[in-house]
Amino acid sequence: MSSHQDFEALYESTQGTHVRLDGAHRVDPAGNHYVHHRLVTAHGQPGAVILAVQGAEVLFAHARRDYLAHLSLELPRGSWEPVDSVSPEKQELHYLLESRQLTIDSDLLDDQEQIALCNTAARELREETGYRIGRAQVLGAYVTDTSIYPQRVGVIQCVVDTDRSRTAADGELVGSIWIPFADLPGLIAQGKIADAHSLAALALWQVSMSH
Repeated sequence: MSSHQDFEALYESTQGTHVRLDGAHRVDPAGNHYVHHRLVTAHGQPGAVILAVQGAEVLFAHARRDYLAHLSLELPRGSWEPVDSVSPEKQELHYLLESRQLTIDSDLLDDQEQIALCNTAARELREETGYRIGRAQVLGAYVTDTSIYPQRVGVIQCVVDTDRSRTAADGELVGSIWIPFADLPGLIAQGKIADAHSLAALALWQVSMSH
């Protein structure tokens, strides 16, 4: 029986987000031998998709992606970094620890990972859009691709802190836009929102609102 430990690194890049391509020997039910590949990013730490809510609107980003001829409309997202899970006294975003709501009992994310991802969401949103978070809640989690890209991703719903001024963004995104909840189904049906992370996060969000 195979295990996670039998993978070997075939390629690795430390430029920007850490990326590693692993390979492991496998035998299929018919007896054919092959190499199964696995993509690992951010050292296997979970990522976060951010649902920033203000009134009846949700914040979307305009992102420039190399493989698209147009800007992509998607929810902000980011990768876990070590700063997101340091001790509260050293945590830039420690105020979230007092107001967080860990509402899920997840096989994908433990409590400490949920705390770290709340801080990831706050850091990424501040850096990319200038908005600060007043409250964060983990809605759920999913796996990007259960076959070759088993990246765990947490969906973090945030309420923007309107009492704190907006800071300058880091320029990673082209811009951001607040979209009314009522417009989302039409934008999805028209293919205006086609990013898989955004669609998965919106599905979890819809489930959370129905309970």
